[in-house]
Amino acid sequence: MPGEGRGLTFGSASEAGKEAEIGVSVTTPDKIRQLQKKLYLKAKQEPDYRFYLLYDKVYRDDILAYARQLVRENDGAPGVDGVSCADIEARGVEEWLAGIRRELHEQTYKPDPVRRAC
Repeated sequence: MPGEGRGLTFGSASEAGKEAEIGVSVTTPDKIRQLQKKLYLKAKQEPDYRFYLLYDKVYRDDILAYARQLVRENDGAPGVDGVSCADIEARGVEEWLAGIRRELHEQTYKPDPVRRAC
């Protein structure tokens, strides 16, 4: 799988295919990497296969914690709700993650509109 074993990288069209590091040095945990690899291989082996049951993977504790860690390591900016990483840490990360997980599990989570940056 491309980029396997490395931290997160993103490429840009202006770099003619070269990968550009974005400063995120978080290594993907093995359990998440295995899930990604299984999904990748299944999609490659069976191009017509439809993944109908991926929603339950989104709210796994390890996936949510890893996503939060990526945002934190990348100095993620507050969204349209104005909640910053510091605000979340002040309120309690575990409690916040549990709330997001519960909303996703119960399918009551409603994302705010995307913040545009020019």
